Amino acid sequence: CQSHDVYLLDYHLGAHTGLEILQQALSNGCQAPIIFLTGSAADRQLDLKAMQLGATEFLSKDDISTASLERTLRYAIRQNRLYQQVKQQAQREHARNQIVQSMRHSLDLETIFAVAAKEIAVLLQVPLVKVVQYRPERQCWVTVASYCQTVTLTQAMKPSLSAGVACAALSDHWEDGCLLDTRYGEMQCPTLAQMFPASALLVPLQVSAAVWGSLGLVRDAVGSSWQEWEVMLLQTIADQLGIAIQQAELYQQLQTANEALTRLATTDSLTQIANRHHFDASLQSEWQRLTRSQQPLSLILCDIDFFKCYNDTYGHPAGDRCLAQVAQVLQESTRRSTDLAARYGGEEFAILLPNTPQAGAATIAQRLLRHLQQLHLPHEASAVAAHVTLSLGIASLVPNQNTTPQTLIQAADQALYQAKAAGRNTYRVWAEMTESQRALK
Repeated sequence: CQSHDVYLLDYHLGAHTGLEILQQALSNGCQAPIIFLTGSAADRQLDLKAMQLGATEFLSKDDISTASLERTLRYAIRQNRLYQQVKQQAQREHARNQIVQSMRHSLDLETIFAVAAKEIAVLLQVPLVKVVQYRPERQCWVTVASYCQTVTLTQAMKPSLSAGVACAALSDHWEDGCLLDTRYGEMQCPTLAQMFPASALLVPLQVSAAVWGSLGLVRDAVGSSWQEWEVMLLQTIADQLGIAIQQAELYQQLQTANEALTRLATTDSLTQIANRHHFDASLQSEWQRLTRSQQPLSLILCDIDFFKCYNDTYGHPAGDRCLAQVAQVLQESTRRSTDLAARYGGEEFAILLPNTPQAGAATIAQRLLRHLQQLHLPHEASAVAAHVTLSLGIASLVPNQNTTPQTLIQAADQALYQAKAAGRNTYRVWAEMTESQRALK
């Protein structure tokens, strides 16, 4: 029902009425105007019914003449063309707005490209739309998004967009940012025409005047060319995508810079583990969270035994290396992402263990002492061993509204003092929660 400019439909058509044929044609997607013919002026109810169903116009056979028929046909064709133009323009605006909206609501290029490819494929009724990125270091084009309704076209496009000869051809044609129709038009490319299964239109995606990639469409109808409005629409969309790519890349650079600043603000420059500021903030945050969930929070305070003597014996540069190596042992001894190893100050370190009871903290302390012993960092000035050792104090409690994070720190510090009094190179655990809380008060 799309091969003619206009249809004349008689009401009397044997087994089916004209109204039935009209309804079926419109339900099948007929876009051409349909003029309904009735027997006489007395059939006004049929005429109204036909108009309600979607007929463009009606004529009575009693009143028909050559002039009136020609006038009606011309009017119907002209009106339908205007209607189709308005409809296409609305569809183009809708597609463009959908793509622009996706850019405004997301900085995720994968989402933006997926929306663009689908909207373009539906609007232009093409079986394949691809967004590909040019990788100059590999001299190839890599697909980053696609919308395909025909598997054979997808398979055919893969070698074309990855082949070195295709890259060379595209680069030659895109030096001035022009688009490329592989089979038709002034920018015809015989090399690519041999590789593509049908007519393909490739529109460059440019960022800062450089080709970032391509918006590619394939039309499988042999002999078809791209209309001017299609090319203009795709150029507009390509411009919008270029802006989106630039914004996304700038956002990614900003994110990377912010992450680097965050690392600088939260990481101890010497040991490359969390600094005191990060520890304090994490302790406060975990304290509030575990107060709500009523789960245990454990803290291990660590002190390198006789570190001043180590510095006096080996020098401060060696002392810095020792601190970094001990910090690495602490980091490796904590295995959960929620655990935090931090430099507490000088030769002191802290390990924060959310959702960890006293027994779990003691297990980590034992592992830490074992790993440090296996590292066997020489310490001739130590009074307890020939290698670097640690004294550790462990405290565990369930946070509540009547205590503060300082309670946990004081408890761990008391346990650390007990470990040093016991001869160092060991750990001690703070007394039971209720007793310790009363003692601290």
